[in-house]
Amino acid sequence: MSEIKEIKARLTISEVAKILAKAGYLKGLTRDGRKVRCPFHEDKKASLDLKWKVREGKFKCYGCNKRGDLIDLWEGAKGIDRKQAVNELYKIATGQSIFLDQLIEIKKTGRLPEYSRPEPEPEPKPWGVEPELADKVFRSLAEFNGWTVEGAVRDYLHRRGLTDETIERFKIFSLHDTGESRKFLTKNFDLETLKALLLFDSKNRFLFYQHRLIIPIFENGLLTAIQGRYFIYQGALYNTNPPASVGKYNNGTGSGAGKLFNGDILKDLKPGSRLYLCEGAFDSMILSQEGHNAVAFLGVNHKEESLLARLKGFEVVIAFDNDEAGQKAAIEIREELFKLTGQEPAILKLPDGIKDVNEYYIKRYKSK
Repeated sequence: MSEIKEIKARLTISEVAKILAKAGYLKGLTRDGRKVRCPFHEDKKASLDLKWKVREGKFKCYGCNKRGDLIDLWEGAKGIDRKQAVNELYKIATGQSIFLDQLIEIKKTGRLPEYSRPEPEPEPKPWGVEPELADKVFRSLAEFNGWTVEGAVRDYLHRRGLTDETIERFKIFSLHDTGESRKFLTKNFDLETLKALLLFDSKNRFLFYQHRLIIPIFENGLLTAIQGRYFIYQGALYNTNPPASVGKYNNGTGSGAGKLFNGDILKDLKPGSRLYLCEGAFDSMILSQEGHNAVAFLGVNHKEESLLARLKGFEVVIAFDNDEAGQKAAIEIREELFKLTGQEPAILKLPDGIKDVNEYYIKRYKSK
């Protein structure tokens, strides 16, 4: 079956219109779902009849006389070409992708302001260490562990929805033996450098002995930081739930300050591209895996102005955790971004009871 036939077999024009309306691409959808303001001309009367030819799934606008099917409607409402429209609708129809437009709360002041993308500023030294040296230390640690993810860690990542391709894409690795990793680092690098990178504390203790799952953070192609996820073994089993006294994440080169996970993608994105801003690396990786542009703060408390400035010119959607702290931070970020860039982002509103994008993906898509 062709993609277009598959789309029409699984979706109706009314369902498509509801998705577009909820995402802000269509206005004035009537309660009965029959009419909507036409996206093909300036329309104030809801002149487009979605049920003009119900059996054929065709619409007609009585204002401009435009006619078409659900693909034409999607194409016109979003302002994209037919090929892209078919691709997006096919993914929605077959459940291949997290399609988040229908969850976005649109709230904008108007068109994005004109701007010229500034020249990138030199990357600051990570906690006093040259980026090239940080890259050498972290890459050496990854190479010592074979840039690989051991079986139990891979199983956990699969449970979180990540594919092997995504694990490889983001260069995730695990510390196979934390004691041996500690010996390797102290043998090959001076302790002061390791402390400056927050791999060791003031008492010379290796800070990643309980955080064996390592997510690298790249800036301008250099591995300038790592984030460790709590992951310890208890006999033949593993535990990913830290006690209250231990943080879920541990960050080399600081607590996340000045870092934007997956930020290197910004250099190649076109102005006006939709960009999801997440609260953590897992949400960003899941969205990237599903074909979206996504970056992440390393925690909602790390939202320096320099990081926000990097988001200028993109159509930002804030996709923070669906709890009180996350939604409060999302509103604050929206206000700060508007003040800084003249751009007011949208906020992703997940269904009640869903913690974050990662959980939404697992419950709504991975299980299909």
